[in-house]
Amino acid sequence: MATPSGHLAETIPLRLQDTPAYLNFPGEQGHVRYGEGVMVGYRHYVTAERDVRYPFGHGLSYTTFATTDLTVTATGPDTAQLTVTVTNTGSRTGKHVVQVYVATTAGPVRRPARELRAFEKVELSPGETRTITLDLDRRAFAYWDIGEGCWVVAPGDYTVQIGHSVTEIVAEQSVTLAGESVVAELSLQSTVGDWFDHPAVGAQFTELLHSVMGAPASEQSDHVEDGMKMARGMTLHQFAGFLPAALPADRLDELIKLSRATS
Repeated sequence: MATPSGHLAETIPLRLQDTPAYLNFPGEQGHVRYGEGVMVGYRHYVTAERDVRYPFGHGLSYTTFATTDLTVTATGPDTAQLTVTVTNTGSRTGKHVVQVYVATTAGPVRRPARELRAFEKVELSPGETRTITLDLDRRAFAYWDIGEGCWVVAPGDYTVQIGHSVTEIVAEQSVTLAGESVVAELSLQSTVGDWFDHPAVGAQFTELLHSVMGAPASEQSDHVEDGMKMARGMTLHQFAGFLPAALPADRLDELIKLSRATS
């Protein structure tokens, strides 16, 4: 009898209400809003920590496998290579799918908790061990940057994970990538967080904001600081309406021009 080795390429949810498109589909008045964004399929369930009946990547076998000795090495500013050892610890020959996921919070966009970035099926006899090497190209670490109109690898830490499924991670190791810095031009429609984080403008904007608040940064209360943190996702145009005084238009123009010169 052959040992099964298939794995689910989809998620089987517990309820229809748990699906990522439940609140958006079938839409209204002839229009459907794809509100789930990048959180489609398994990305939604694992990021929202939703219990499911069967997770993406789930599979059964008449034998068992052990995963050990994971190593991940950067091979460039936006690429890496991993090696991992797989052993058939059961009593029957079988095939095992090595599933490679990448998890990160690097970059200015929301990222799923983890994403499948590579996989390989290996057949092993009972007691047999094999070391697998896989290359992860820049797309394995990239996000789509709307402003740049291309895929970008943000500088930062990336965790490479090996899973028996998307919810059963059996090994992981982090790697730091230099990536590529994208310095965006600022405008009144940029978020307050973008203004704070801009390498050339951030410090000056923070100083300007504190002056409008009526006290230097060292004298601002924790309440005010917490409020500024909460406002990071608002556009500057929106946030300006909540300030006790108007932000000087000429000073904002200077900072916007400075952001353009450094982008």
